[in-house]
Amino acid sequence: TVFNPETAASTVTVNSASELPYEITGLNPNATYYFAIQQNCGGAWSDIVNVTTMPISVTLPYSQDFEATTTDFVFASNSVNKWYIGTATDTTNGSLGGSSLYISDSNGITNHYNTDVSTYAYSLISVDFGNYPEYQLSFAYKLNGEVNSAGTSMYDYLRVYALPTSVGIPVTTGFPTNGTLLGSFATTNNTWQDTSITLTGAEFTDSIKSIVFCWHNDGSDGEQPPVAIDNISIIGS
Repeated sequence: TVFNPETAASTVTVNSASELPYEITGLNPNATYYFAIQQNCGGAWSDIVNVTTMPISVTLPYSQDFEATTTDFVFASNSVNKWYIGTATDTTNGSLGGSSLYISDSNGITNHYNTDVSTYAYSLISVDFGNYPEYQLSFAYKLNGEVNSAGTSMYDYLRVYALPTSVGIPVTTGFPTNGTLLGSFATTNNTWQDTSITLTGAEFTDSIKSIVFCWHNDGSDGEQPPVAIDNISIIGS
C-alpha cells in the first residue's frame, strides 16, 4: 500500500515555531510510520519519509536461538542484501537448531548475497544491561565473504557495534560512527564458529544500548555465502 498523506490515519497540527521540535508520542515499538508535512494554509506535501521505532529493550540474561518468532530485532539495509530469520542455512549440527539470522538477497529463501552492490545491512537489538560488574556477549557465526589473499584486509564481512539508543537506527550509508566497535569477523570457510566478547562494567553498567550486527560487502567480487548468526547470548556476571 502506497502512503497517501491526504488520507493519512492521523494528522498533527503544529501552530507555531515555538512548539518545535515537536514530539509525537504513543507510537508502537518496532513499527514503521510514514510522514509528510504540509503548510497549514495548504500547498504541496513534502517528500514522504518513513521512520522505524526502536524495539522494546530486552533484559539480562538474554538468549536467542531464532527457533521461535521474535520481535526483538530491527533490520535496515541499503541494498537487496538484507537480514532475515529463517532456515536457509545449515544449523543442524551440535546445539544449533534449524533457524538462524542471515543475509539474503532472495527475501530469506537463500543465504546468498549479490556481490555486485555495495551493502551496509544492520540487525539491531536494544539491551537493558542492568547492574553487573562485567558482561559477556557470545554468538555463533559463519561466512565466506571476501578477504585479500594475505588475510589482512576484509572486504565482505561482519562488524559488531554497541551504540547509544539515542542514535536510533543507523543510516545505512556506512558503518556507525557514534559507538564502540566490539569486533570484526571475516571468513570462517563457511564453518560455524563460536565467539565471546567481554563488555566492561565501566561502559555498560546501568545503561541501555543497541547491539548492532553490521554486514558490509564492497560491491566487487566475493564468495558465497554471506554471514549467518545463531545462539546469541548476553549475560552479566
